[in-house]
Amino acid sequence: SAMYFYPYAALMIPGGMVVDSFGVRRVVALGGTVMTAGSLLMALAHSTGVLFGGRFLIGLGASVTFVGCIKIAAAWFPPERFGTLSASTATVGILGSLVSTTPLALLASLLSLVAAAAALLLPSAALLLLGLALVLGLALALGAPPRPLVLP
Repeated sequence: SAMYFYPYAALMIPGGMVVDSFGVRRVVALGGTVMTAGSLLMALAHSTGVLFGGRFLIGLGASVTFVGCIKIAAAWFPPERFGTLSASTATVGILGSLVSTTPLALLASLLSLVAAAAALLLPSAALLLLGLALVLGLALALGAPPRPLVLP
């Protein structure tokens, strides 16, 4: 639904300011948590409004996560790779949306939209944890000192 794209588009610039202020790891961790909470909300929804709210949260979390990926590309890789890395990040996100549309619609038609969202909740949470582990591991491998992922 379009409820994903409203916060995603509207929060790109503010999301960038938040990433610059609080750091990539904190903001991406929070963004992933918000996306997982949106998935949970959709999985528990009993009304269209709650479904829309969950989708809104997913878009909200995705906006800062995308900006965080761009910040990582700028900070961790040589400048001559930035164009390729930012385009690759955007492409993977868009392809994910395109490729997932039909399977999600089929799953929703077989079960229900709420049941389909519930089925995707566990993989979403697993990807959140995997992403946090990868970012922390890569940061440590590149010599960044470990910092807690808690908000100030």
